[in-house]
Amino acid sequence: MQTRRKTLFHAALAGGFIVGGIGIMMLLTLHKPPVEKEKPKPHIPFVKTMMVQVGPRPVVIPGEGTVTFARTTRIAPQVGGRVVAVSDRLVNGGRFQKGDVLFSIEKTDYELAVTLARASVKNAESNLMEAEEMAAAAKREWRIEHGADTGDSPAPSPLALKEPQRIAARAALSAQHANLEKAVLNLQRTDVSAPYDCVVIEENIDIGQVVAPNQVVASVGGIDAVEIVVPLEKQKLAWFDIPGVTTSGLTGADARAYADMAGQTLKRTGRITRAFGRIDERTRMARVVVRITEPYDTFPPFYAGLFAGVEIIGHTLPEAVYIPRPALHDGDTVWLVDADNQLVFRHVTVAATDPKTDRALIVKGLEDGDQVVISILPTATQGMRVNPHVETPVAGDASVPPGHRALTADNDTESTTKTRSAPATPSLPPFLTENKNGGWAIKGLYFAPYSINLTTKDRDILDGVALFLQELPDKKIEVRGHTDNSGDARQNRKLSGQRADAVRQYLISKGISAERLSAVGYGDKMPVAANDTAHGRAANRRVTLHPQDTGTANNKDRVAAIADRIKAANNPGEADE
Repeated sequence: MQTRRKTLFHAALAGGFIVGGIGIMMLLTLHKPPVEKEKPKPHIPFVKTMMVQVGPRPVVIPGEGTVTFARTTRIAPQVGGRVVAVSDRLVNGGRFQKGDVLFSIEKTDYELAVTLARASVKNAESNLMEAEEMAAAAKREWRIEHGADTGDSPAPSPLALKEPQRIAARAALSAQHANLEKAVLNLQRTDVSAPYDCVVIEENIDIGQVVAPNQVVASVGGIDAVEIVVPLEKQKLAWFDIPGVTTSGLTGADARAYADMAGQTLKRTGRITRAFGRIDERTRMARVVVRITEPYDTFPPFYAGLFAGVEIIGHTLPEAVYIPRPALHDGDTVWLVDADNQLVFRHVTVAATDPKTDRALIVKGLEDGDQVVISILPTATQGMRVNPHVETPVAGDASVPPGHRALTADNDTESTTKTRSAPATPSLPPFLTENKNGGWAIKGLYFAPYSINLTTKDRDILDGVALFLQELPDKKIEVRGHTDNSGDARQNRKLSGQRADAVRQYLISKGISAERLSAVGYGDKMPVAANDTAHGRAANRRVTLHPQDTGTANNKDRVAAIADRIKAANNPGEADE
C-alpha cells in the first residue's frame, strides 16, 4: 500500500512539472517582444582603377612572321662540261661577294672553239678580199668593153660587177666575227661567279662532276637585305604608311624586329616597303612586307628562316592613351567609375593591342581624369556601386613609378627607386634635378620611340631652362642625348645625337650662345631605368644637361641664387615663408 502511494505521488509530481512547464512556455510566448527585421547591407565590391591622361601616343602595331631573303637565285652554268674547280666556300652557309668565282668548268674545248673561230674569221676576211678584187676586175672589164667615158653606155648590172659575191663575203665575215664572240663568251662562262653579295643556301656540285647547260647546282640568297611578311587585319593598315596603299609617297613606316638567336634576343630596325597585291583568301588578312638591310653584318646575323616578332611604328595620335588589355571588355568597351562611385560602360575606339606589353591603345572614347576599372569583377552592371582604389600611375606617364627597377647611369647596377631615390637638389629650379655624375636631368622631357620631335610641353620646359642658363653666361653646357635599347647601337647613337641637337638648337633659338652649347649622343649606354618595361624605356628616352667646369669660383653660389629666384616666382607662398 505504501509503495502504491509513492508511485501515485511521483506521477502527480511529474504531471505537475509538465503542466507547469507548458504554462510557463505559453506565458513566455504570449509576452515575447516582436522580432525586428533588418535589411542586409548591400555588398560594395572593391575595384582597382587607373586615372587616364590623354596625350600624344604613337600607334605600335604588333605582328610576326618568318625572315626570308629579299632575293634568291638558282645558280646554273650557261655552258656544259666537267667541273675542274670548286670554291671552298661553296657550301651551305658560305659567303661570297659579287663577282667571286663559285666553280669552274674545264676550258680546253672552249679554248679550241675560240681558236677555230679566229681561223674562220681569217678565212672569211680572205674570201672578202678575193670577192672585192673580183668585183674590181669585173668593173674594169666593163669599162673597157663598153667605154668608160661615153655617156651613151648602159649602166652595169650588179651581177656583172659581182656585187652579190662581195655582199655574201661580207656577211660571212660578220657571221664568223659573231661566232668568235660567242666562243669567247662561252670560254668566259666556264667560270661561274656570284651575281651579288650572297650566302649559299644549298649546293649540289663537286670536282669531276659533269654538268649540262642550265642545270641548277646551287642556290644563293642576298645578304644585303631580308624581308618579313607580316599578316595583319585590314583595319590596322589605316594606322601606318604603306607605299602605294595608304600613302602616295615612297617611304613606309618604320618598324623594329626581334628574334631569339644564340641565347640572346636580336633586334633590328627596318621599314615597310610594300603590301601584297591581294588579300589572303583563306584568312582575309592583308600582308605587309618589312625590309631589313644588312642583316648579316652583325654577330650573330639576323638569319633568314628565323621567326621574328615585329612592331610597326605608326602615326602619332594627338589624343590617345594606353590601358591594360584586361581592362577592355567585349573588344571595345571599358568600365569607368563616375563621381558617385558607380560603374559606367563606355564604348571606345581601339587602334591596336600589344600582346608583348599587354596594353591596348585607345584613340577615342576616353578623356583626361576618367577612372578606368582594371580589376576583374565576376558580375558588373551599369550603375552598380563600387569601392574604387587607384592602383597604377597615370596612364601614359613616362616617369619611373615607385618601386620600379632602375639602372644608375654611372655604374649600370640595378637599384630600386623606392629605396634609392636620390634627393632633389635644392639649388636647382623645379624643372631640373641633379644626377649622380653632376649633370642636370630635365624633368618631364621625354621623347616618343624613334622620335626627335619636341612637343609643346617640351618647349615650355626648355623655355624655363633657357631663362635659367641666361643667368649663367660663363657656363658652358654639354647637351647629352639618350635612347632606350630598341634598335642597334649605331642607330641609337645617331638618334641620341639628333635628340641632343634638337634641344641645343631650341635653346639657341631662345638666346643661348651656340658657343656655350655642345650636343653629344650616348645611345643606350647610360640608362636610368631598366629597359624591360614600357615605363623604363620611356624614362631612358631623354636629354640631360652637363655643366662644364670653366674655372669660375662662384658659379655654384650663382646657381643657388638663381634657383631661389625661380622658385620664388613659381611659388610666392613659399617665398613669403
